[in-house]
Amino acid sequence: MGFCNMRNTARLFISLLFLLTLFACAKDKPEPDTGGYISPEQAAGMSVVLPDVTPSHEDWGVDLKPLDLGNFTVFDKLDEYYYGGKAYLTPDGMTEETYMLTDADSHEEKQLDYPDNFPSWSIGSGSEIVMQNRYYEWKSYTQEFGESSLHDLKLTRVDGKTGEVEIVDEMALSTPFVYLCKVSETQFLSYYMVQMPSDKTDYAVLTVATLYEVGGDKKEIIRERYENGVDWSDSEGILLERLAVKNGEIYGFGRRRISDAYEFFLYHYSQNGELLATEELTGFGGIIGDEQPVELELVGDYIVFRTYESLTNYICKKTSDGVRLIMKGESGNVLYAISDKYIIFIERNVDDNGELKAKGCPLYIIDTQNDKIKAVKFSVPLKEAYAVNLYSLSNGDLIFVYGKGDAFDLFNREQFLLPSNKFR
Repeated sequence: MGFCNMRNTARLFISLLFLLTLFACAKDKPEPDTGGYISPEQAAGMSVVLPDVTPSHEDWGVDLKPLDLGNFTVFDKLDEYYYGGKAYLTPDGMTEETYMLTDADSHEEKQLDYPDNFPSWSIGSGSEIVMQNRYYEWKSYTQEFGESSLHDLKLTRVDGKTGEVEIVDEMALSTPFVYLCKVSETQFLSYYMVQMPSDKTDYAVLTVATLYEVGGDKKEIIRERYENGVDWSDSEGILLERLAVKNGEIYGFGRRRISDAYEFFLYHYSQNGELLATEELTGFGGIIGDEQPVELELVGDYIVFRTYESLTNYICKKTSDGVRLIMKGESGNVLYAISDKYIIFIERNVDDNGELKAKGCPLYIIDTQNDKIKAVKFSVPLKEAYAVNLYSLSNGDLIFVYGKGDAFDLFNREQFLLPSNKFR
């Protein structure tokens, strides 16, 4: 299964998340409706919504493997190496990172081999993929940016054996945010959204998607334009706010204004960019409200997304009665990861005063193929473990990151690996 991978979005938002996301494990859960789901009205006043599932006595925490990598943060696994960044303090007290490969067993470090005169990057989308043991991502390398400037964007790939950094493609855009989705073992999708001039309203929104072959060929397949005047009752065109790939199929997500109300849709595209089908997401507006998704992934009948404005994480399911809410975690206070057909999530174990709860939070696992949810006990082998992050590697393994004694200390954390064969 391929999907848009943004497991390292936390690299962009982590400082903000620390300031926003210290909440307690929820004690009280709303009563589910007759279908076993929580209505948007019930969830509106709650910061956390979790499934009403009794945890088993099985403790998955005993299978956590400490990585013992110090200040090195794992981004992904490339063959026998971890690829990531090693943090250090500059003489003026600033935190910086050096990217490198680290042997997963010996922890021997291998520096990256950049092209001559390669510039420093300034900003990125946090979206990346691994293709054939190489790590791909777009970043902006523009250091000084004015109102009329364009971002110098480079698509790079890091070889998982040699550490060689190659430039795959380059372009200049008004946005620094370009996103990647893995389509197959040899193809991936790259897309972006930009504002364009409009003779009807203030501006139009253009979404452009390009299909790449790992061998170097590429083809633009989607170019959708959307316009929505302030006093219009109906918008024009198709707005693609996020693209996602499910089982090799390409989907776009977006809203349309119809008779002064916004409705939400999934658009199914062929690999040639032909619009194959349009599906209305009944009930989705009651869940997302006026916010925008900064991440969105599709797994079976499930929609997993994070909003831009409040960094709220959601898990929803498409049913015959519309889109239904399963999980909500405001300000990122419920962490999630996707591994193949499984969605794994856990609430942060810190209260609103930054104090650890006396009782730990269970780990939830959704088997999207069999449509089952279970919860298990999840103890962490640290005396004081402040939940920081959860994400999946491209091989399906999970990484759990915990602060040791202080949730805010960037240099006092432990990374644990939970192998995917635990839940697959």
